[in-house]
Amino acid sequence: MVVITIMGILLSIAIPAFSSWRERSALRSASETMIAHLKQARHYAMAESRNVNVTLDTASPDGYTLDSGGSHALSVEFDDETSNTISFGSSTTNIAGIRFKSDGQIAETDGSSLLGASIYLESSRVSDVWKITVNRVGRAYMTVNP
Repeated sequence: MVVITIMGILLSIAIPAFSSWRERSALRSASETMIAHLKQARHYAMAESRNVNVTLDTASPDGYTLDSGGSHALSVEFDDETSNTISFGSSTTNIAGIRFKSDGQIAETDGSSLLGASIYLESSRVSDVWKITVNRVGRAYMTVNP
């Protein structure tokens, strides 16, 4: 009976910790996927000498679309269980997306100039916010803000 009680106590401690770990892992995975897609979009733009857009998917607030008008269409939605959300923003305003130009640099999807952009991925269940920064020359990197 003592062993069963001890196991029950240990399980009651472990289950919430595992849940939190699983959520953080899903958020990190989504961030890594998005950064890979941003690098892929920049590569397509430079290799094919054309503009490639990465935009929020307006039909689904938890997804984004890579170059929906081009030959490399790719739409991604995050797992509904994780309640992830994403938002684009520049240093001054929210933007609808990023355009990678044929020289690899970035602009807003409407073509206006953009010095840099930040993409925030967050979950309602954990306090972590992953920030993906795309600088003016189109290079992307990520950091976590706990």
